[in-house]
Amino acid sequence: MALLSLEQKQKQSQVMSQRQIQSLKILAMSSDDLRERIYKEVQENPALELTQEQTASYSFNAGTHTTSHSSLAAQEASDRFQAALEAQVDERISLQEHLLDQFTVLPLSASELALGKTLILNLDEKGFHILSPLSLLDKKDKGQTPAVLAHCLSVLQSLDPAGTCTANTQESLLVQAKQKERAPRLALFFLNGHLDFLDPPQLSRIVKKLTDYKKEQAALFASKEDPYLKDTPLTEEAIEQALTFIRTLDPFPARNFSTQDTHYIAPDVVVEKNLEINLAHDRMPGIRINQEMLDLYEKAQNTNGKQMKTIGENIKNARNFIQTVEYRESTLLAAAKIIVQKQKDFFEKGPGNLVPLRQQDVADILKVHETTISRMANSKYLQCEWGLFELKYFFTGSASRSKIENTVSRDQVLHQIKQILIQHEKDGTQKKMSDQQLAEALGKQGIHIARRTVAKYRSLLNISSSYER
Repeated sequence: MALLSLEQKQKQSQVMSQRQIQSLKILAMSSDDLRERIYKEVQENPALELTQEQTASYSFNAGTHTTSHSSLAAQEASDRFQAALEAQVDERISLQEHLLDQFTVLPLSASELALGKTLILNLDEKGFHILSPLSLLDKKDKGQTPAVLAHCLSVLQSLDPAGTCTANTQESLLVQAKQKERAPRLALFFLNGHLDFLDPPQLSRIVKKLTDYKKEQAALFASKEDPYLKDTPLTEEAIEQALTFIRTLDPFPARNFSTQDTHYIAPDVVVEKNLEINLAHDRMPGIRINQEMLDLYEKAQNTNGKQMKTIGENIKNARNFIQTVEYRESTLLAAAKIIVQKQKDFFEKGPGNLVPLRQQDVADILKVHETTISRMANSKYLQCEWGLFELKYFFTGSASRSKIENTVSRDQVLHQIKQILIQHEKDGTQKKMSDQQLAEALGKQGIHIARRTVAKYRSLLNISSSYER
């Protein structure tokens, strides 16, 4: 017969408090989820109140913004008109539906189909990218490479309406122009990053700008000439013809489609060209403790009534909630500063310049657990001059685990291989570069990786071997 016995053991364990749990939940929230949570907390806790709400309307002009406030009567009239518009059923299909109907019937690989769908769902109501297309590549899908991305973008931009799935109006117009037969070469030149030549829109001054530009290019690049200006007459008549052609293009080709399925993604962090970092607070309401509630509680601190106890609990909960929101913001800003410092080359030069950076690296600097950084990066977005990126995009592994190569990211290697092959083709060399030659060319740039590793990365870029090219 077994004997029962009591035994006392000492065990140390850490149990998270409700406040810690709430803090981690707030940290993992997206901006939209946090905004809804703030409104809910203010509604449920009388000790919490809003300090600001986005009630003003803003207009932007030439890089500056002014705030305009409408009168109450005008605002009510506007609200009634908007309500009447919203009450009407929009029977138009969305841009996403229209593009998907065309894209999904094309002969595409599984990777191209998946990437194309992602790109389509990433468009705003104007047909422009919300997130940077490069950030949408699925790293788990080896078939989704920068080369496949370029192909998908080209296909989508050629669908009806032409010019969607582009970065902005200028790129949209250029895509449309290239698809037109007999597009004036000067029109293509202006749309290819030279719209500033048309300001001011005086023909004689535009002719002078073009002439000066052509002379400068000839002095700098004697053997090369802008293909759009080569053998092109720089006359007022030619410029007028180009302007007439540009006016036939649609700057917003998606305007005739329903926008009911459009979802906006707003940045949480904004990085300026000078690498100044700011949190995007323009869409987030401010909160504080209700001063009247504080005064009431302080006057009746010695009262043991149930009502005073409830007020005390509300104030305590309000303080805790404000502190968790502040913790989210301070952690997000601190992590963003480290990301910008570590990925400085990316923010100065653009995609293709990421260096290896792990979430653990940031966690070590901030002296927090890696899971804290993982929660912080969840559903958060960073806006910079190169586009809108998920914070997770900036965490990338190294190309190799060796001590020599751990400072080179896979992103850099892929970018450099592509650039080397493009330059090799531009040089007009008939013989294709082998993987060994690619490895040697990378070595000259300080990227020392084996030939078989080059072959693997070349395959990721969907580039055939030298025998097949």
